[in-house]
Amino acid sequence: MLAEPGEEAFLADLYEKEIGIFDEPVGGLDAVLASLPEELEALRRRRTEGTREAFRTKIAERVAEGRRAQHEGYDPLLDVRSASIPELTQLVKGAFERLGEEQPEGLEDDGEAGEEADATTSRSREIEAALQTLSRWLEEELEELVVEAGRRVGMEVDTDENVHPFETAFTFGSGMQIEALPGMEVPAEERTHLGSFWRETAVAHEELEWFATGHRLAEALLELARDGDAGRTAVIHSRAAPRSGAVYARFRLRWPAPADLAPGARVPSRQASRYLDEAPVSVLVDLAPGYRVVEGGAARLEASADSLRDARAAPPPAHAMEEAGRAAERAARDELARRVSQAVKRIEAHARAEEERLIASAREGGAARDAVERAMVSLLVHREVVEMALRGVKLELDAAAVVIP
Repeated sequence: MLAEPGEEAFLADLYEKEIGIFDEPVGGLDAVLASLPEELEALRRRRTEGTREAFRTKIAERVAEGRRAQHEGYDPLLDVRSASIPELTQLVKGAFERLGEEQPEGLEDDGEAGEEADATTSRSREIEAALQTLSRWLEEELEELVVEAGRRVGMEVDTDENVHPFETAFTFGSGMQIEALPGMEVPAEERTHLGSFWRETAVAHEELEWFATGHRLAEALLELARDGDAGRTAVIHSRAAPRSGAVYARFRLRWPAPADLAPGARVPSRQASRYLDEAPVSVLVDLAPGYRVVEGGAARLEASADSLRDARAAPPPAHAMEEAGRAAERAARDELARRVSQAVKRIEAHARAEEERLIASAREGGAARDAVERAMVSLLVHREVVEMALRGVKLELDAAAVVIP
């Protein structure tokens, strides 16, 4: 729909004067401006000078109230969602552990005691550097997985011959072994997607596609690996297998469905994920009668993933698979219960620290008494809903394999 004469000028004036996008950031005004597109469309249908002026006044009042709430209501001492350097450090450490990599030296200890501001700034820089390192590693992991998935379904994947460094070409051709990809159609004629998994390269060369998570081809191949049978089941040879063979099962954690997905909403599951170790739960169960869990077997199997070989064998008896599956589920539930218990302890420790900080802020005059009381109530509610979300976490089988020695 084309803009009516004078409408562009009206909108420009509205955004500049009433909303003030050039004076202050509009971040934090999501709730105030969420309905603006629909309101502007309604205004166009009954456009008069009077309705425009009334609309200007209404928007200005809403924006002013939103900014006032931001300026007066925000107090870092009272914000239970504010960034916590110790928690961020633990999250980054956990990420390095899940990738099986050594932690950066700066994160291994709390560093020298010194001026609080200087120490916080130093640790923030260390966390930033660590996150950049993690980002590069994840780009490499994504590239390896998507390239391998593309080759397995018959795509021609070029990473070093007719492409520049850090570029990859995926070509749909006559060798395709599948008729469709999730969310995509396999073209009847040959087609090539040329891009990069590296953000810097994709940004520097606009003609390249950026094969990040969210790109339709990358997501399609990831879904095949993640949810397709070829990516979720296997029969493999491994030295980690006991003499009778074993069943490997990997479970992922599934959060209860969140009640609110709006931007900035305090979804319990999202808050609870700060405290719970969300790494998949992996179990290796011996197929010998008794179906005992092989302690450390799953970890050894995963550590040797690069050397695993496909195997061909008759399937184990159905009753053996059922017994091994039940044993794997029991072990996984025990591990989940242990993680939830640890997460609850972290929440309790965090809540105690927040309470002490709030009491100190009230005692030392850093915040108004009624504001502190409201924050205490908010903290209590936050703790209750987060613990409820934690206790609603379930296990979902993500992958399974029969392992042959």
